[in-house]
Amino acid sequence: MEQYYTLRFVTCNNEIETSFICSKSRVAPLKSLTLPRLELTAALLSARLAKQVSPCLKFDANIYYWTDSLISYYWIRGDSSAFKPYIKNRVQEIQLLSDPMQWGHCPGKDNPADLLSRGTSAVKLAQNELWWHGPPWLKLTPDHWPNRHRDILDSELCSEELEHRSSVHVAVTQQREALVEIN
Repeated sequence: MEQYYTLRFVTCNNEIETSFICSKSRVAPLKSLTLPRLELTAALLSARLAKQVSPCLKFDANIYYWTDSLISYYWIRGDSSAFKPYIKNRVQEIQLLSDPMQWGHCPGKDNPADLLSRGTSAVKLAQNELWWHGPPWLKLTPDHWPNRHRDILDSELCSEELEHRSSVHVAVTQQREALVEIN
């Protein structure tokens, strides 16, 4: 689980610049988790990291969160009460730390945090443009960014994490013979 934080700013010459600020990484837990759950945990780590870093900036910043996981994106933008406890608890915390509208989906190839999970040497990381400056589209105006508010097809969702609530209503009727027969 890796998280990455990039600063995007506009210079006094109206040029857009991006710069690496910090990253945080965790080893995946011993208890095996599905990939969507790991991605959601990474998104939570990202929201927590932003909460720590933001007060250190000497200016107000608009924060955008990006995930390359469609399932995590859907969970974060959805109603947390619809999910099983593991997902529900993490989504609730993410929604407390950030506004779901701040979240967007980006292609996996543009995610600098994935460089660590794919395995790379420190030397290669030190020379990697994506790591130090984020994806190229981040230097463009937001109308050139990937579609941040993408519609998700039902086939793309991880339905096993939805909490299936069902109720059973039983009506029992019993026909009894009359105790006394009146003629």
